[in-house]
Amino acid sequence: VILNGECVNFKKLMEKSGAVGSVEEIREKFYAGSKYRINVHNILAYYYWNILNGYLDFSRVKNIMEIGPGNGNLPSVLFHHLKNVKITIIDLPETLRLSIAYIADVFPQARICFPHEFISRQKEDFDFIFLTPKQINLIPDHSMDLAINIVSFQEMLHQQIAEYFDLIHRVVKKEGYFFTSNRTEKIPVPPGDENKEVAIPMNRFYEFPWRSSNQKLINEISRLHSAAQQEPVSMRLERIIK
Repeated sequence: VILNGECVNFKKLMEKSGAVGSVEEIREKFYAGSKYRINVHNILAYYYWNILNGYLDFSRVKNIMEIGPGNGNLPSVLFHHLKNVKITIIDLPETLRLSIAYIADVFPQARICFPHEFISRQKEDFDFIFLTPKQINLIPDHSMDLAINIVSFQEMLHQQIAEYFDLIHRVVKKEGYFFTSNRTEKIPVPPGDENKEVAIPMNRFYEFPWRSSNQKLINEISRLHSAAQQEPVSMRLERIIK
């Protein structure tokens, strides 16, 4: 494999404390192994954990925001590995039902703030804060050390993607980080319409509204996805420059 400065050197990642090197090791160390069997989503979550763990100094990361984490697999891996971290999760109400139930089940001692409680309890100390897209303006400026989006920008319309990029630039601190992994190209059609001709514009990863001032640390096609599926997935890690 030929590497340059924006490609992930996975051999170096394995030198970091906390790295997980195989599916068997994931199975052995799975945070919810007493309740659930690992699946492809858990494996991908550990894949992204290895990447973030290899690039970030997590001793300086206290507040994390993930947009559209689905069931909550990656936030769960992060919470399991890190100490004194607060994770804000933004998702549609119908999906929050799944992630709240899952996280509350695998971390029964976690302090959780539900969307309807945020205004009255935002000054309290929580491990997880769950918000809907209608509440994103309530997140304080410069309050996050790391923002994440995994395979959900690809499902949004261009205007929605632009709104979330504005959110990330507003709430992530100077010298904070933004990590995203999405299909390189995808038309965001509803389930069942995949084989129809539609007028919805194509989402192209490299045409997202990136801030040119940010420093690119990773900018490549995901090699794990290329080995496992036909459609390429792109990854990017940026340091926020303001």
